[in-house]
Amino acid sequence: MTTFSQIHDNASGYRRDFQELNRLVLQVAGEKGKGDALVSWFRLRDRRVLSSIDPALNELKNRSKTLKKRETESKNLIEELNLVKISLQNERFDRAQRILEEIKTAPDIDLDIEKRPHEALERIKLYIKEVDRKQEESAQYLIRCRAATRKINRIKNVFQSAKRTKDMDIAAYSQAIMDFNTIKKEFEIDVSEIKELPESYDTGTISELHEEIRAVVARIDGRYRMGLFAQARKRVRVIIHDVGNDRGKRAFTNRSREIVSDTNEAIDMFNKKYWQITGSRWERTGTNTHGYRAVAPTHPKIPMI
Repeated sequence: MTTFSQIHDNASGYRRDFQELNRLVLQVAGEKGKGDALVSWFRLRDRRVLSSIDPALNELKNRSKTLKKRETESKNLIEELNLVKISLQNERFDRAQRILEEIKTAPDIDLDIEKRPHEALERIKLYIKEVDRKQEESAQYLIRCRAATRKINRIKNVFQSAKRTKDMDIAAYSQAIMDFNTIKKEFEIDVSEIKELPESYDTGTISELHEEIRAVVARIDGRYRMGLFAQARKRVRVIIHDVGNDRGKRAFTNRSREIVSDTNEAIDMFNKKYWQITGSRWERTGTNTHGYRAVAPTHPKIPMI
């Protein structure tokens, strides 16, 4: 037979377990609260894509297009200048002059080719070298622009990879922000820098708290069931669901309020139900009559949490 002392101990055990569960739930809520600034940052990620990443991407694409056009023009110019050079070397001065005049971007050679062909040839050779040098510089810059464009596309993909703050790969986001700001500075792109990620909660701490919560819940599940604590036990299932889904500060704050309310309601009913606590026992007072009689309580009230 179950004694009242065992019942009282079981109810007291429920109180201790729910009190500890509430403490852990509040710790999770407090730790999650450290991520509020990150949540605010995350909500503005699409705005950062529109105001910084997309304009930078378009700027680099336009530069690449311009550089590619100049590269084609430079190649054509070098071909035409080589024709001028060959004509001068073959002493076909009229042809050299005619080709030079037809070149839209012809060098400004203020010489009489027929009277000073050697000097004109040297000037053409120098100009070809200069165009070659500039073309090589443009080609290298084009390679850098294209590489930066690919990197910014990857950065954009990182920004669009997470739908919720808790899905963010913090390391990937931080690296993406650093890479973007480096490209912006290196290529002198007129867009706003992207602010670094604010500090957030420690995922390791959250995982540890989740495990502690599971351990307390297992202890509650192992207790002898009492109808008075049925609602509080149902609330435990909601908490386990929140833990499994890694819910945020608001969810755990709500669970704490519910735990306190449900547990205190059960404790209050328990303290009022048993004469061993109330000191008022229902018993026979006479023939076919019953009533309450004051007796000495045998057990203390269970305090609220």
